[in-house]
Amino acid sequence: SSSSSSSSSSSTSSAQSFMHEAMVDLGGSVLNGGLSTLLGVLFMAFSKSTAFQTLFRMFLAMVVFGLAHGLIFMPALIYLIAVSYERHTARTSHTSRATAGADGGGGVNGDGGSMMVAGHVVQMRPIPTHETEL
Repeated sequence: SSSSSSSSSSSTSSAQSFMHEAMVDLGGSVLNGGLSTLLGVLFMAFSKSTAFQTLFRMFLAMVVFGLAHGLIFMPALIYLIAVSYERHTARTSHTSRATAGADGGGGVNGDGGSMMVAGHVVQMRPIPTHETEL
C-alpha cells in the first residue's frame, strides 16, 4: 500500500511539473491571442449600432470561453489524463517487464513480440512488407 502511495505522489508531481512547463510555455500565447482579439473588436462596444454591439457581445463571449478552455479546462483535463496514464503505466510496468523476456526480444527485429493491453498479454504479428510477401 505504501508503494502505491509513493508512486501516485511521484506521478502527481511529474504531471504537475509537466503542466507547469506547458502553462509557462503556452499560457502567454493563449492569453495574448485572446486579449489581442478582444482589443481588435473593442471598438464595436462603443458603437451606436445594435448590430455592432451584438457582434461585440458574441466576440466577447467567444474570447472569454476560449480563454477559459485554453487556460483552465483543457489544462485541468490534460493533467487528469496525465496522472491517470502515469498511474496506469506504473501499475502495469512490473507485468510488462515479466513478459518482455518471453517473446524473444519484444519484436525489435520485426518478429512481432507481445505487449500488455488493459492487463492482458497481446501477441503482435509483424507487418508484412514487400520483401516478406514475395
